Amino acid sequence: WLIGGPYYSLKPYLMTPIPKIPKKSPVSPEKYYNSMHSQVHSAATDTLKHLKTRWKCLQATCNKQFDPATVSMMIVACCILHNMCNRRGLTITPMTQTEERLEVMKQKVANGPISKKLNTDENGLRVRAELVQRLWNERSLVPENSGPKKRMSKKDRLLDRQPNHTPNISQEQVSIQLSSSSTQQSHLAPPDDASKRPRIVMNQAPTYSLMQPVWGHYPQHH
Repeated sequence: WLIGGPYYSLKPYLMTPIPKIPKKSPVSPEKYYNSMHSQVHSAATDTLKHLKTRWKCLQATCNKQFDPATVSMMIVACCILHNMCNRRGLTITPMTQTEERLEVMKQKVANGPISKKLNTDENGLRVRAELVQRLWNERSLVPENSGPKKRMSKKDRLLDRQPNHTPNISQEQVSIQLSSSSTQQSHLAPPDDASKRPRIVMNQAPTYSLMQPVWGHYPQHH
């Protein structure tokens, strides 16, 4: 398809954006199509700008009317020659002020007020609707929880850069600390305290063992 801006009439061979879709509206097939159309249109506009700077036959000063097939072949030929020039390191001669003014005037004429008769081609509407559904079905799905990352404040960035000096404690150290703590508490407890129970000691994960009772009168379970 050819890609045209909102100032062009929709045709089966010329795709234009869908009008009246707010930017803040939820994601939909029509909004996704407009986003893809905008990316392609911007890339084509930048490409033609570079080509017009080097090849005069594409500029508005040429003032020649060609059919779409001839224009397509001209653009392809200019792209091939443009790449060959870039490989050889040839510089681009900038446009003159007269050429730039003519290009601006041509763009103003082409991008005139939007006519009320636009988007009335039934075949164009049908082809665009099929393309909208096709792009929507072929899109790459993004998880719902993968939203845009929030910008960190200056304070958060400074805190994030500071190294973390917290020592790493292994499971063996935890086991030793727990066992020594429980042993100290058992020696401090009075011998006739029947409310005490054996404590769990973390020896080696994931197994656990019980400490032997330290009181002779502790009732044994059978």
